[in-house]
Amino acid sequence: MIGCSPTKNVYDEASQILLIATCADKEETTEHILRSCERAKATWEKFRDKLTVRNSNSPFHQWLLDNISNEVKGVEFGVICWNLWKQRNEEVLDGKQFQTDGSVLSPSGKAAAGGLLRDHLGRCKEAFVCNLGTCSITSAELKGAVTGLKIARERGYRRVHLNLDSATAISIIMNNTEDDHRHGIIAKEFNFLLCLYWDVKVSYVYREANFAADFLAARGHLVDFGTPRFNVYDPELEHWLLHDIMGIPHDRLIINTI
Repeated sequence: MIGCSPTKNVYDEASQILLIATCADKEETTEHILRSCERAKATWEKFRDKLTVRNSNSPFHQWLLDNISNEVKGVEFGVICWNLWKQRNEEVLDGKQFQTDGSVLSPSGKAAAGGLLRDHLGRCKEAFVCNLGTCSITSAELKGAVTGLKIARERGYRRVHLNLDSATAISIIMNNTEDDHRHGIIAKEFNFLLCLYWDVKVSYVYREANFAADFLAARGHLVDFGTPRFNVYDPELEHWLLHDIMGIPHDRLIINTI
């Protein structure tokens, strides 16, 4: 499956089928995950007419090889297998993804932050917005990230993947910024949270993959200053959630300075 990207329709439809409950009473083998469990059966049934999956009753490895080698439908078959495997592993690990973002209005300098906690299926489990008063965009990004980690910690999650679209904020966090740095206090608070007994991974993502958090950060300007507001719902958020899940492509110029 190297070099193959999931198409919009296949990925989206397969993800919806994956909402079926896990088979708790079956042996967890590769064959079970990809073919014999009720979830996998429902997925292949969904795509039966589109893919014409071959040799469903043949030995597992032969079935896998026959279908992945199909010059016409092999890519789609591989995408579905990858999705079944990926979602099952993320269920077992119980990982949660937190996406946060900051927003500053020009020329007023009024700042806000927002973010959302997503499960392994990409569904929004919790969202927040916060009016930060006046600060820089980097401070807004950092404060949003700290708020996101606090929420995840308070909810009892112990495996969190935090996504930020600010390379500057991540650099400040990872380089052990001194207390006298302009962002030193908030960076120290962030690193204190990282040192607690849990597994936190921090990653940089492009803004084009973080639109849901960007939308919530903009919403933060509409609430009163101070305490974050939780579980803020807006029908438009559903649009950006789907946008981020599907990975809609965008053109971006990347300059290599090395």
